[in-house]
Parts: sequence; structure tokens; C-alpha cells
Amino acid sequence: MNPDRQRPLEEDPNPAYRLGEDGRVPTALPAALAGPAAAAFADLAESGPSPRRFELAFLPVLDDARYGVVYVRGSGGTLYFGFGIDLELRGAALTVELAWRLQEGYDELPGVPGPLHPMCSPGHGHPAEATLTGDEAWWVCPETGTPLARIGEYRAPAGD
Repeated sequence: MNPDRQRPLEEDPNPAYRLGEDGRVPTALPAALAGPAAAAFADLAESGPSPRRFELAFLPVLDDARYGVVYVRGSGGTLYFGFGIDLELRGAALTVELAWRLQEGYDELPGVPGPLHPMCSPGHGHPAEATLTGDEAWWVCPETGTPLARIGEYRAPAGD
């Protein structure tokens, strides 16, 4: 893929730039994914400069309706990364899965300074970890298990 492309995927006439042999183009996230994904991305951006404008896109897996692929692309259509998602996940389990997957590729976005997003507690040299706690999605310290914030409610620690 050419990272210098500036046209959105839907407008790109080059079939080689489209995904899949059938020429499908990623579309908007299904409603069930949009809210949890937006909450996770807001938390990731909270601990440092936000990347330039991006959008999340989606393609269903044609031969298995249980799965889809979420893509993160720039406003010009450049695809930065993508990952598979189980569409049968619901609630907090879906939120944790999306947060974890988005966190894994977040530092690949232009303007993101390193992989520590969202930041853990002051003095910790690692990011928080998305975890299912009871029936809620939380960011926790991976070393101590200390809850930091519900996913979607994270605020960067003071002094970082």
C-alpha cells in the first residue's frame, strides 16, 4: 500500500489499493463496535499528543459472519493497521478486546510518541492494560492489578 495516497478509499479508482480480491472497500464501523472503539481511542490519545486525524473502518469476513476486520486509516485513506474482531463479543468483553487491539497498533499512527498509551501510574514505565473486571472494562496496572479507570473514562496521571 502506498502511504502517500491522499484520496479516501471509497474514491480511489485504483483496484490494487482496494482490499480483498473482490475489490471491497472498508466502510464505517457497525454501531456495536463504534462506541467502544471511540472510547478506547479517546483514552489512548489522553496520555500524549493525538495522532493526526484518523478514522476506523470495517470489512466483514465473507466466509464467516462471526468475524470482521477493523482498519485504522488516515483522513487521506492511508491504512495504518488492522485487526480481526469477533462480532459475537458484547458489552465489556467487546470493549476490552477493541481497546487491547487498538492499543497494540496505536504507536504506528503518525504523531504518536512511543508505545506507552494510555500511561500507567506515575513512575511506571509501561502502559495500562485493558482488562475485564467483573462485567466492566478497565485500564489496570499490569504489574499490580490496580484499577486506573474504566475504559472511556481515563485521564492521564498528573506529572506525566
